[in-house]
Amino acid sequence: MFETILKLAEKYCEDPSLELDRDTSVVMDMELSSMSIFSMISELEDSLNIRIPERILLRVDTLGDLCDVVESLM
Repeated sequence: MFETILKLAEKYCEDPSLELDRDTSVVMDMELSSMSIFSMISELEDSLNIRIPERILLRVDTLGDLCDVVESLM
């Protein structure tokens, strides 16, 4: 599952030199705008046919957190 999230994150990350891993912060490291985060999450939800509740999404900081949330919903 992490590989799927990683490929999607690479698509949205504007810094090609940034090495993405499970500890990469979506906001602090990737510096995504709220609109980019929303788009990335929407694309992930659509591709996996899941919905991530906002109350859970608010606790996601890293790509690893996002992976854990997705795995728990599948």
